Amino acid sequence: MPRMTITVAALCSFIALPAAAQTQAQQDRLEQIGRYGVTSALCARLGMTVMPDAGAFIEKQLASETASWGLPKETVDRLALAALNREGTILKTDLDAAGQARTEAQLRGIRPIIARYARMCVTISRDPMFAAVVKAPAGYDPERAATEWSDAVLADGGLASWQTPAIRARGDLMMMIGSCRSLMDPTRSDALKAEIGRSDDPRTREFYLASFDRGMQGEPIVNSRSDCIRVINGLKAKLPK
Repeated sequence: MPRMTITVAALCSFIALPAAAQTQAQQDRLEQIGRYGVTSALCARLGMTVMPDAGAFIEKQLASETASWGLPKETVDRLALAALNREGTILKTDLDAAGQARTEAQLRGIRPIIARYARMCVTISRDPMFAAVVKAPAGYDPERAATEWSDAVLADGGLASWQTPAIRARGDLMMMIGSCRSLMDPTRSDALKAEIGRSDDPRTREFYLASFDRGMQGEPIVNSRSDCIRVINGLKAKLPK
């Protein structure tokens, strides 16, 4: 995941400077700026327009906003860098957790993570400092954007929002047909694939065919032609009408 960085003159020096008497509100704002800075790059993936190479612009805006705080520039730069690094680690932790999801419950938890950042992108686009950096298109819906992204991640596993129980059942059957390809008569296998894999919806057809491919390429689910026929017929009988 690309990170947007803010380059400031004092950041190349890691000398520990004495803490200035910044207020809690000032610290909160620096944390917010760090959060918005690292998240803004993610907003492009969520359907927003993001200023390319915005680091210099954000640095200039940061200097302008903090000029009246009465803090040394070195202190502001040090605290801003710390906030940026901290918020970057938080973002990476959240996205890594989503990327490592394996169980159905974990996979279903991906969308809430993405939705949280989609809503944050809307907030970022309304922030005085970041309004020029992140722009939402007219009628932007963060919940829809989160659903579209999470659906792309979850579709292979049959957990996308559009994948009904009937679609998932056919996907399971297509996987079994693919797994049995080497054990069945090829003509019968082709006929089953054509019959079960039909759909007027292109994304549903793609899911069915991908399920067939996974079955064909994975380890055999059963070990004999008779077992294939038995399991396939049982799954066909259970398909929702």
